[in-house]
Amino acid sequence: MAASRRMDSKPVPASDIAHLFAMERIGQARGVPWLCAVLLAISELGDYRLAEQTRKKLEASVAAFILPGAGDDDDNNGRPSGLTGTATEQPGAYDAHNQLLETIEPGTIATLRNGRDIRFNTPSHNQSYPDYIRAELQQIASGALMTYELLTGDLSNTNYSSIRAGRNDFRAMIEQLQWAFFIPFQLDPLWRWYVDGMFVAGRIREKNYGVEWDTPRFISIDPYKDALADLIEMRAGLKSPIAAIGERGYHWKSVLAEFRAYFDAVDGEGLVFDSDARKVTKSGSANNLTPQQMDAAADRILRALEADGDPDAPRLRALYQAAVNS
Repeated sequence: MAASRRMDSKPVPASDIAHLFAMERIGQARGVPWLCAVLLAISELGDYRLAEQTRKKLEASVAAFILPGAGDDDDNNGRPSGLTGTATEQPGAYDAHNQLLETIEPGTIATLRNGRDIRFNTPSHNQSYPDYIRAELQQIASGALMTYELLTGDLSNTNYSSIRAGRNDFRAMIEQLQWAFFIPFQLDPLWRWYVDGMFVAGRIREKNYGVEWDTPRFISIDPYKDALADLIEMRAGLKSPIAAIGERGYHWKSVLAEFRAYFDAVDGEGLVFDSDARKVTKSGSANNLTPQQMDAAADRILRALEADGDPDAPRLRALYQAAVNS
């Protein structure tokens, strides 16, 4: 049998660890959980929900009570009237088998002292339960630095303006965490270590390599209005296309490469789409095409009609030649 390997602790330089935590005071060496401010509230809310669930379960399990009639005395020591032979002399509630009722299960009928009249159970309704749960969840969401709607997915009391305002505040906080916290304290050290490792391994000749980070995009609530706002800001010089592309989670060089490949393929097929701003305006009309480009486009269309055997192709070809020769 092989001897078990013992794990020995070894010191590691702090410079070799990317310890990611929010430093909220001078000299802080350890981080605290993101939900530390509301951990107790979360635990207590869970306990309350369990207690409320247990209460409702017990209420629903008791189907009916058999109560004593008016003027009955306690001559049967709390046992059901007419049931004898039990060794139990304790007063209390009994089941149909003359056994002292100690547990409750669905459909329980509890017989009390000298019970003769049946009364069916009507479970109560805690009308304040939803409001209490909502108030507690709002407190937890506030402690977690997010909105109640994002925490619970409950949009019943929201409208377009309120949810958009809440999303904007949450987005601003996330962007602050990304660029002022996560990227400089976690991703940049990882990049430096990666470059150092590549340099030591002889894969690169120098270590002066920069890096550009692209964060995940935020899903737009109103894509049309957001795109229109980006267009206005870019045309006014308030935002660059690079920034607009980066906000959507893409790298501008990759987007340009995709456009280049797409336009080369489209031009090779002789096609013109409304999405091609080089040739078509926003309204769909030609975008300052030269006569040579217009002639080439018309010739491609005529060739396509002739290849398909269109009966109007000869007439259109004749009209085109007459227009060119005029």
